[in-house]
Amino acid sequence: MLIDHIHFYVKDARKTCRFLEQKMGFQSLSQKRNADTYSEVMTNHDYIFFVISSPLSSLSPVYRYLKDHASGVIDIAFQVNSIDKILQQSSREKLTILDAPKTYWLNAEKIKIAKVKGWHSLEHTLVENTTNLPSCLLFPHLEIVPYFPNIINPEKEETQSNIKPLWYNNLATIDHLVLNVAKGELTQAAQFYNTVFGFEYQENFKIKTPYSGLYSEVFRSPQNHFYFNINEPTSANSQIQQFIDYNGGSGLQHIALTSTNIINTVTQMRRRGLAFLPVSPHYYIHLKQGKRQGFIPHLSQQEWQAIEKQKILVDFDQQIPDSLLMQIFTQVMFNKPTFFFEFIERRKQAQGFGEGNFQTLFELIEKEQMESV
Repeated sequence: MLIDHIHFYVKDARKTCRFLEQKMGFQSLSQKRNADTYSEVMTNHDYIFFVISSPLSSLSPVYRYLKDHASGVIDIAFQVNSIDKILQQSSREKLTILDAPKTYWLNAEKIKIAKVKGWHSLEHTLVENTTNLPSCLLFPHLEIVPYFPNIINPEKEETQSNIKPLWYNNLATIDHLVLNVAKGELTQAAQFYNTVFGFEYQENFKIKTPYSGLYSEVFRSPQNHFYFNINEPTSANSQIQQFIDYNGGSGLQHIALTSTNIINTVTQMRRRGLAFLPVSPHYYIHLKQGKRQGFIPHLSQQEWQAIEKQKILVDFDQQIPDSLLMQIFTQVMFNKPTFFFEFIERRKQAQGFGEGNFQTLFELIEKEQMESV
């Protein structure tokens, strides 16, 4: 299973897309509109695909969604081997089919697409593709937008394989997705994604601060292409509960994008004005103490200085020599304290998320949300 694309519903798609271009190095691939909805497809070196939609009238499904929810992710689309198999094996979960399977032909290549209801307001488009090329994107309210190298896009009059981001940002793929659910729903949500999509349990976390906390369970997709994390609040004042309140229910809290060189990625994005969550200098004092005691894998002095300057979090797996997990988190992307991006680099097969980084992230978001109230 792979992530085909992720669909956002926002108030102003053009503004969001220009932000992704200017701050994060994405490139517009295609723009489509009808009387009610404007949508734009953004890509990053042919690896990551976002569809951004906003309403043009009150008849738009985006308008109806935004009446009850904050701007954010409506649909995580998965490439799967068999749509029919997923629909058959998920009968125990009473899976709601939003769009029945349909088959489309593009240049003699068959693409089958369906859509099902995910957790709460989240949806999942299922894409079954007979080619090894990047799949198409389906717009439920518009039309299929093909993405194949060497096929002319009549909207742009150029081969899509020649479309390149404005600048190289070292982003390679989607590492993980994080879903926040209401208190008491974690077990049920985990069962849903395990039964329907075959996600396998990996580990769990319990994070606590003097103010609040969360429970989290980590899952891996079939074939281990990405992680899928589910969080629930432990108290009414948890930042997970605050997300749910502002979001209008459960939803996707953040998307983590893998960087092949996180120092370069963050350096470039800071220069272009992307705002990240601040990190206390005390974090790096503690990190250097661990370095001196030999608990942290070797990094050059230049890398240590750059990590501290760019405020990147560092963790590692003691079971894997020289493994290193580096992460950083943007501030919220929209006008409510809900969705944000993460950038992550894994060295030497570093697995999981690092409990130290997880705790630090929770505290950073908690602090940011307390200051914004």
